[in-house]
Amino acid sequence: MRLNAEAKLGREWVAGFSLGTGVQSDSGEQTFKNGFDDYNSFITKAFVGWQPNDWLTVVAGKQKNPFYTTDLIFES
Repeated sequence: MRLNAEAKLGREWVAGFSLGTGVQSDSGEQTFKNGFDDYNSFITKAFVGWQPNDWLTVVAGKQKNPFYTTDLIFES
């Protein structure tokens, strides 16, 4: 389960957070198996951003990877 929220804190500021359940390393691939188990909750995103004009945005905090990645995982 995911819970996301974003709020505009003023003309130039924004903040947000996201909570998720399940194991952090594989929570994107969860199934309905054992769906009634107790899951821990994790903060998956928490950030604050500043955008003083159209061409500059500064974001700090825990967020999604802004660089290109794939779901490909190499295991030993």
